[in-house]
Amino acid sequence: MINNNIQAVILAAGRSTRLNTGNSKLVAPICGKPMLIHTTNVLEHMNIKTTLVVGYQKEIIQETVALYHKNNLFDFVVQDKQLGTGHALNCSQSQWNKDHILVMNGDAPLLTQTLLQELIDAHINKNAVVSLLVAHNVDPSVRGYGHVIYHNNHVKIVEDRHMNHDDLDTININAGIYLFKKSFLLDHIDNLPKHEISGEYYLTTLIEIASNNNFGVCTVDASFDAVRGVNTLKELWVAEHIKRSKLIEHWMEQGVRFSTAHNVTIDESVKIGRGTFIGSNTQLLGDTTVGENTIIGAFSVIENAAIGNNTSIAPHAIIKNSTVGNNCTIEPFTLIQQKSSVCDTCTIESFSHISQRTIKPTTPSVSKKKEKTFVAAFKTVADKNLSHEL
Repeated sequence: MINNNIQAVILAAGRSTRLNTGNSKLVAPICGKPMLIHTTNVLEHMNIKTTLVVGYQKEIIQETVALYHKNNLFDFVVQDKQLGTGHALNCSQSQWNKDHILVMNGDAPLLTQTLLQELIDAHINKNAVVSLLVAHNVDPSVRGYGHVIYHNNHVKIVEDRHMNHDDLDTININAGIYLFKKSFLLDHIDNLPKHEISGEYYLTTLIEIASNNNFGVCTVDASFDAVRGVNTLKELWVAEHIKRSKLIEHWMEQGVRFSTAHNVTIDESVKIGRGTFIGSNTQLLGDTTVGENTIIGAFSVIENAAIGNNTSIAPHAIIKNSTVGNNCTIEPFTLIQQKSSVCDTCTIESFSHISQRTIKPTTPSVSKKKEKTFVAAFKTVADKNLSHEL
């Protein structure tokens, strides 16, 4: 797989008004990583040089990309005014130096490398001027997507808000992922018409221009779940549920058993050994590793922690930024945090609070805090994790 003649442009300047949180949706976490990073990771794995068009909260988006990508594959241009997707793409024109320009939105956290490569291969093999992913959806409650209209061997995309009644039953959804020949873009991007209603320049007009001139337009079918966008908190919840389900399915295939899989929270960076059992409502967060044949009890929170093999962690334990060795027993309602280390074969009693300590088998029995004091500390950490999840 060689994509040396492909470069990408991610449209990341929007205000995310439908999310209604006051923050860019692109930095909203999905399974422990900002939404945008799920998209940029795919492009990094494919070694595709990428320009991000930023605007709203641009500093936060730039810092987020820099945090996760320590290479020169990503650069930025600014869209000062929100004049539509066509204008956003045009803002990146100075960066185009490959023959084919991949254009996509930043809110595609479920996009896979396999599907993107399928689009690239079809585009190159058919010598298309423009290629795009098309999903099929029959749920009338799914709104906000452009509709791909086929008529008399021509193709056009109509934004959802501009659809007329006769076209509302179309099931062809624009995924917002395109591959253009640069030469075609250079010929037409500067001449896009301004939409008479919205006053914006639509990127999708380019598909109609190519089709009306009988240039090669290639469409590639995709599963709707693979190209779902995220504009609302409900759609964010759906996308994360799908991503989390795939993660849990992966670990099941690796020999990990989940008590009630649909109630487990797990981040993408978590690693779990085979033969391990994960209890109901457990949260496995951050850079956590769990060894083989280990039991994590229900309602436990394990964050940025390393848990050894053959260890038993009872329900309602919180372990953060710490390590627990092999063959250990952690009894219920235990709080272990702040770079603590529990060595092999140790037993930690219920209601113990361990912070910045190393516990060895020869360490005298860990004294219990007064229950009131412990519960207060336990609740503080639990509340922080609840906020993290929300």
